[in-house]
This record gives sequence, structure tokens and C-alpha cells, in this order.
Amino acid sequence: MNEKFEDLKFELSSRILYLNDLPKINEFCDLLNKMIIDFDYKLDELDYFILAIKYYYTMEWTTSLMFVNKVLEINPKFIRCYNLKALIYLHLKRYQEALNCIEEGLDIEDDAKRILLPNKAAILSEMGFYNEAIEIYNSILEENPNDFYSLTGKSILLYKLGKINEAKEFVDKALEINPDYISGLLHKARLMLKIDPNESIRICDEIIKKNIN
Repeated sequence: MNEKFEDLKFELSSRILYLNDLPKINEFCDLLNKMIIDFDYKLDELDYFILAIKYYYTMEWTTSLMFVNKVLEINPKFIRCYNLKALIYLHLKRYQEALNCIEEGLDIEDDAKRILLPNKAAILSEMGFYNEAIEIYNSILEENPNDFYSLTGKSILLYKLGKINEAKEFVDKALEINPDYISGLLHKARLMLKIDPNESIRICDEIIKKNIN
């Protein structure tokens, strides 16, 4: 069991985790509980981070935030935690705190722009600073036209501004790059209600199927 636990921990901590990774994350949490009970295992920053991700995807924001703070107590330079903390604050509509997390992360590591800037744009968009958000998305996409986070984020912003067809172009490109991106699929389902409700239903069915599998 120890080897299986370590292998799964390595896999989950070395890549970006999505909503459809939740079954594997839950499997890891079950193994983690057994490790604690059977071997008096002490959690490290990666264990706490995976737990934070689990509770983020189950929308238990306070619990997720608690585990994020545990990680940052151990390692204040854990960049992905600043990103996750910002997203939690975004869901809680604590926008200034979300922005502060992004800026803290950027102060620690300039190379973290690739991870942090798309969410800075999303936060600014939620705050109503649409021009500033568009500028950030454009700068990211100029450097990396295949950044599907920013393509989706820009699509969401264009949708808010009533530019439905333009928004569809950007989310379509995002889903060409990553067809399993659940946030992109959810956004496209909402967008397609304005254009083709039957297609919106089909996308919802696709999301359900992906999450079941």
C-alpha cells in the first residue's frame, strides 16, 4: 500500500489537477487515511495541497482554505498554493484578497506569471475591470496562443459583454486544445443556450459522461 500511495501522490502532485481527477484524488485521500492510522504517517506540504484541491473541487471553500494555509505554513514559496488561494477567495467574492494572493505569488517568483496571470484577469473581470482583464488575456495569448485557460477566460469576458459569437470562437479554440477542460465545457454549454439550446444539452450530457468516467 505504501508504494501505491507514493506513486499516486507523485502523480497527483506533479501535474495540474482538474475536476475529472476527483476520483483519483479521493482514492489518494483513502490511502492517506490508512497511512495515518497504520503507520502514524505525518502529512507534508504535498499531502495538504492535494487535500486542498479535493475540497476546492467539492466546493468546501473554508476547508480548502484551511489546507492551503497549512501548505503555506510549511512552504511559503509554494506558488500553486497562492493560485489556489486566489481562486478560493474569488469564489467567496473576496476579490481584493484574491488579487493580493496573486500579487504575493508574483513577488515570490516572476516565472509564475504563466500560472497566476490568467486568474488575475478573471478576478479583475469579476470586479468589473474589463479593459484591464482583456489586456492581460491579450498579453498572455500573444506569448502563448494555445493557453486554453486564457482563451476560456477571454471567452467568458466577451460573453459578459454580450459578444456571443466572438466568445464562441475563443472557447471553441480552447476546447480544440483541451477537449476535457470542464470549465471550458461548462462555459460553452451556458453560451450555447443563446445560440442552440439542443447543443447546450448535448454538451451537458458530455460533461456528465466525462465526470462519471
